[in-house]
Amino acid sequence: MLRLSTLSSVSAAALVALATLSAAAPARAALVTDPAVTIAPSQDAFVYEDLPTTVMQQSFGGAYNGILAVANTDLSGHDLFAYVGFNLTGVTLNTDDRVTLHLYVDDGTTIGFPFQNPSAAAPALVTASAATSAWNESVTYATIPTVASTPAASVSVNGVNQWISLDITDLAKDWISGAQTNYGLVLQMPNPDAGGLVAVVTDSSAGPNPAYLQIGAVPEPASLGLLGAGMLLLIRRKK
Repeated sequence: MLRLSTLSSVSAAALVALATLSAAAPARAALVTDPAVTIAPSQDAFVYEDLPTTVMQQSFGGAYNGILAVANTDLSGHDLFAYVGFNLTGVTLNTDDRVTLHLYVDDGTTIGFPFQNPSAAAPALVTASAATSAWNESVTYATIPTVASTPAASVSVNGVNQWISLDITDLAKDWISGAQTNYGLVLQMPNPDAGGLVAVVTDSSAGPNPAYLQIGAVPEPASLGLLGAGMLLLIRRKK
């Protein structure tokens, strides 16, 4: 049995607090969406630099299965990368379709590191890049896949308890056409933000507000309010 006392004090505090976040996750947030096809992740994971051989979502009783975490820090050994994969077999796109990744941002201060949440005063840039080699949910920091040098999309995160979106249409077109092999997405913070002390924590597919991929035409702004009332989100999962 792994004892937390064998870890660094920062790591142990982080793991205990991260378990608390997963166990006490908030209720599902209200979502306004257009009637597009939505796809749940086929796999997801995150890795922690300070525990390079630990499968974070499968260790410690699965306490971290509902979490994806991203950070680029000035603290040696405490970077976090996240991975999300989607099965697009059989998917076709119409001319005006967009492909958008949606993630729900949690309160990152509860993961136990000396981090701060992204805010308007200290926003965090999160990028989604194509993984260029295979990975699975047993990935560790020591076995991370290679990643494309240019991100497919980026978003500035300026708060918590909210949805963020990244438009990956061009990359998805390449996956669907076969121009690129679909190894999924790598979520990163390319540079330390606000002194390198910002972490972005989001729900995984096992969290209360799961990540998902949305495929459909972008609705006219005037239609968003009408579409939001009573709309049920249809998630097409991998068979």
